[in-house]
Amino acid sequence: METFGILTIPQFAKMIGRGKSTIYDWKNNGTLPASCFKQVGGIWYIKVDEMKAFMAA
Repeated sequence: METFGILTIPQFAKMIGRGKSTIYDWKNNGTLPASCFKQVGGIWYIKVDEMKAFMAA
């Protein structure tokens, strides 16, 4: 469930049918731009609007 325009990595991974380790790999190797991510405490989130803009480009 999207709250405040963000999803946790596990939520996003489930939504697109991938493992969360794949999303972390994409984050770490630059497949997904850093602007799509936000860390709060020790938890990484996907910024939904940034991800939509990246996917539309």
